[in-house]
Amino acid sequence: AYTEKARDLSTAIIDTLWNEPEQRFNQGFQDTNYALDTASWGAIFLAAVGEYEKAAQSLQAAEAYAITYDGISGYKPYLASSST
Repeated sequence: AYTEKARDLSTAIIDTLWNEPEQRFNQGFQDTNYALDTASWGAIFLAAVGEYEKAAQSLQAAEAYAITYDGISGYKPYLASSST
């Protein structure tokens, strides 16, 4: 029963939050703001449930958050959005 419920939950997450045109997860239900954690953690989740193509797309989306400032490289948590 546990594995069936887990499978149902992962399907619901993908069906509800995956933004197919942009090949990334939305931040929340009907919340299309861009957040790094939905791309990075989303990729880990997608790989764990066997959605390897979507996982690669999610990692690609995470690259939009890469930044270098004064010689220091990293990732910013949000792109321009109402969440900043």
